[in-house]
Amino acid sequence: MVEALAVGGGGRVLTVELVYAAMAASGTAWSRETVAKTMLRMTVPARRPPFVQLERAGVNQYRYAEPM
Repeated sequence: MVEALAVGGGGRVLTVELVYAAMAASGTAWSRETVAKTMLRMTVPARRPPFVQLERAGVNQYRYAEPM
């Protein structure tokens, strides 16, 4: 979901609201708080697939972390 929004959603910065709205439109049962917590957890190095890592870009804003 995050990959599709970053590529097709008009930019590299993602907000919790943007991701939650897209997930809600696709029929998810996740709450906004669960989406926010998951995105926050994605700011630490990934230990299992899909190995997507985000970095904070502002309050409730994230972008893909640049590969090291």
